[in-house]
Amino acid sequence: MSKTTTKRVIAIHQPNFIPWPGYYHKISQADVFVFLDTVEFTKGGFINRNKIKFSNGSANWLTVPVQVSKSTRQKINETALNQHQNWKDKHLKTLQSNYGKAPFFKNYFPQFEMLYRENFDTISQFNIALSKFILDVLDIRSKIIIASEMEIDHRLTRNDLLIEICKTLSADVYLSGSGAQKYNDEALFNKNDIELVYQTFTPPVYPQQHGDFISHLSTVDLLFNLGPESKQFFLPIMG
Repeated sequence: MSKTTTKRVIAIHQPNFIPWPGYYHKISQADVFVFLDTVEFTKGGFINRNKIKFSNGSANWLTVPVQVSKSTRQKINETALNQHQNWKDKHLKTLQSNYGKAPFFKNYFPQFEMLYRENFDTISQFNIALSKFILDVLDIRSKIIIASEMEIDHRLTRNDLLIEICKTLSADVYLSGSGAQKYNDEALFNKNDIELVYQTFTPPVYPQQHGDFISHLSTVDLLFNLGPESKQFFLPIMG
């Protein structure tokens, strides 16, 4: 995507766990990115899990255990990490055993290890910290805002919430993932003078260890295998 200097592009997404490259590409194409941590936590998605490549050549889940209420609709920023399981050490050992021989593992693993050792309370805090580190590594300089810190009506949902955020941030353009076409209300965006644009992204193919290439893995796979050259897939919007 490219834009003129007069248009302000906003992108919004839940704070996912070490997301795939398409997530960071969308951030790179926006002037401002909002971590939408005030919506409901959903099980079985990417908020607390993602796939990495194991040394046997298969893609497997890396999952962060969380405490989920069975009686209430729990927001992402209210979803506590499970502190009673030894998942942090297991994650770090899993990354080390499957990526320890990757060309750029030693460049980034110490920082991941440091973040894992910090005392975060919620999955939102943990995910945002990890993503901010990855954004820095990829040299993505979009402004980052956390929805729970915004003065907006957090009772709003779906398109109304997205539009509220866009209007609060003086957006001219809302950059959406292509998968959201089925529930975005284009007429409502147009009514609020916000141009709705969909992300165009081709998943990168890069040298990868352990057999045939697997796409749509966590961005840690890209970083450990390609290192600083990963930046080429996340060029910023053109003024």
